[in-house]
Amino acid sequence: MSVLLKDVAEKVNMSITTVSLVLNGKPVRVSEKKRRLILKTASEMDYKPNQAAQSLVTKKTMTIGLIIPDICNLFFSEFVKFVGEKLKAQNYYLLLCNSNHFVDEEINQMELLRMKSVDGMLVIFSDTNADKYVGELEKLKRANIPIVIMDQFEESLDVKGVGVDDELGGYLATRHLIENNHTHIACITGPDYAFSSAKRFAGYCRALEEAGIPFNKDYVFKGDFKFASGELLGAEILKRKEITAVFAENDMMALGLYRAMTKAGKRIGKDISIVGFDDILYTSMLDVPLTTINQNVQDVAENAVSLLLSMVKNQPLGREIHYTRPHLVERDSVARLEKRR
Repeated sequence: MSVLLKDVAEKVNMSITTVSLVLNGKPVRVSEKKRRLILKTASEMDYKPNQAAQSLVTKKTMTIGLIIPDICNLFFSEFVKFVGEKLKAQNYYLLLCNSNHFVDEEINQMELLRMKSVDGMLVIFSDTNADKYVGELEKLKRANIPIVIMDQFEESLDVKGVGVDDELGGYLATRHLIENNHTHIACITGPDYAFSSAKRFAGYCRALEEAGIPFNKDYVFKGDFKFASGELLGAEILKRKEITAVFAENDMMALGLYRAMTKAGKRIGKDISIVGFDDILYTSMLDVPLTTINQNVQDVAENAVSLLLSMVKNQPLGREIHYTRPHLVERDSVARLEKRR
């Protein structure tokens, strides 16, 4: 049977109010000796506060909801790790939902978290169509539940957001290939519904234009941010003998491409050059480590949590967007050609 607050009070022969104030770190006129006795007794009796009762008093559940599109993608797994660590340090619980890139599921999960009375939400949306989310966002606003959109978001939404400058990331990846004298550069894009894919592709196009390299639509291959699509599209890229380099818009597709090229007998960083995007853990463990774009995911996650908790604590609401700057992580998967070709 669980230990109640009154049990601790009886054990130390003090009032329930005094014991409650001490255990909750509230101001109370009690000697330091008695305060230590209360804390020691509560610990020895393994007293755990009733969260439901506390929520009724404080109007807070100390719970934050997090919705991500794909838990199998290591990039999002890292998000969960850093968000969880930051919340734990602030004594908040994390309630995790995985949408599998389904917008309807994201909306259902937002509604579920709202019904669970979470103190706030962190969400990574899947779709570029902001209209699909407006209704639920309005419900959250009426319920006074703050939300921060992470990673990819439509700037027209009246929300706070924390993300990465994806256009710059795509530009840096492509420019690195150009600086190594590659001109026949393919791009494996993400799905049409992904905000980040369009931005990274824009960066790819900007780098080509800046270098005076004509855009070739036949060098653009439609992926879905998953390993299998990178491997499948690798077979298509191999048919274009003139292609010497590939920018894959995320590391999962880059890893799939890496496998396809290796199976075909191509030497990564010699016969074919690859740049990914995300800098997930495995990219540094390959036989030929992958050059990629680091998104500073820890900074994004921690900034998002800090922003959300400031809103939970009733600091002014409103539209606020924070972008972090990505950077190139140069490893061994890009060959330097003797001259542009």
